[in-house]
Amino acid sequence: MTCKEVVSATSSAANIPCMDESLQELLGLDDYDRVVVFCGEPLGFSHAENAAVFEALRSGALNSARLVVPGPWIRHAARNYGGEDVGVSLALTCRNEIFHLSPLTNAPSLVDGGGGLPTTAADLWSHADIDELRREVRAQLERALYWGFDVTHLSSFEDSLVERPEFFDIVLDLASEHLLPIRLMPNSTEDRLGYPAKQLVGDRGLVSIDQVVDLSNVKLSEFSSPMVALDEIFEEQLKPGVTEITCSLAIDSPEIRALSGDWESQTLWLEAMLDFDRLTRFLGSRNVFTTTYRRIRDSLRALKTK
Repeated sequence: MTCKEVVSATSSAANIPCMDESLQELLGLDDYDRVVVFCGEPLGFSHAENAAVFEALRSGALNSARLVVPGPWIRHAARNYGGEDVGVSLALTCRNEIFHLSPLTNAPSLVDGGGGLPTTAADLWSHADIDELRREVRAQLERALYWGFDVTHLSSFEDSLVERPEFFDIVLDLASEHLLPIRLMPNSTEDRLGYPAKQLVGDRGLVSIDQVVDLSNVKLSEFSSPMVALDEIFEEQLKPGVTEITCSLAIDSPEIRALSGDWESQTLWLEAMLDFDRLTRFLGSRNVFTTTYRRIRDSLRALKTK
């Protein structure tokens, strides 16, 4: 059995339900179907990560990717972009100890004592001005569009905009304006966040992915290979619906070894993802399908323009 892709938006648009229904129905799927989006990140952050994500996208191993617009290697990502499925990860914090990202706009309330984006969400929340934050996230999306990216979805880099409802409301405004799907953080339950994020997405007539599994949280040292780890994830965590498998990838280089404490995991996941024939057999044997954020976005837009 080969790895299948979900039917395109144009072929299923006639049966698209209201947004209070499931994402499976939006895509013309059955309730029991298990569908994944392999999404690579972070484009724009380093050469090693740009090279890895683009290679995996063009091999077919990744279905989508995400861009960090204030990243130091964003121009390299823009120059190498060839129409791939790429979303924007709105960045208001940066935990990396080497790269201290800066906002695109003049936003004094969005920087820390070092003059860059705060390293923690708590620091951001303590002094961020809502109007400055709104201008900054809009500037990040508009910069990506200006550079020619066909933006397919929105997310919050390091999840700092999802954990506070007043900040998440700004993401909802931006997604509503551009009719973009939203990627919520893993475990985005009302009990976890203190507010019903997924319900708010639906109330705006938008869609979000059903669940997220971030491979950077997997301790590969506990498994004999990345594919064995992926098998356990699929067995224990993959539920019916649409799941994003978040893949932080990098080619091995002195740059990534200096930049990332997780470089070995990033390079191992890249090696596993690039074994496309094996990945295809793996998905097919488990009756798991793939789709893309572009198809989700196009289904949403088809519904809104009917």
